[in-house]
Amino acid sequence: MPRNQKQNPDVIARRRKVAMFLLHGLNQEEIVESLPKGRDPIVNPKTGKPYSIGTINGDIQALLAEWKEHAAQDIETLKGKHPAEVREAKRAAAC
Repeated sequence: MPRNQKQNPDVIARRRKVAMFLLHGLNQEEIVESLPKGRDPIVNPKTGKPYSIGTINGDIQALLAEWKEHAAQDIETLKGKHPAEVREAKRAAAC
């Protein structure tokens, strides 16, 4: 998918819903079936039909990559904080 589609409001809304279904334990096929149903149905705006399993698979791959990147950033942040916290605790204990 072209990088500029990442900012497309339709893609953002679809991925938000795909993420919700994924976190609720639905598999790809169930997500494809669930998107066009319910209170806020999501269908392909160009065709008016449900999105393909390939599109949903791409969304899932993009979400997993994004989540992995955020997790790595969180780990790096924690790694940086931990030594500083240890040094501060040692300083406090020495006083």
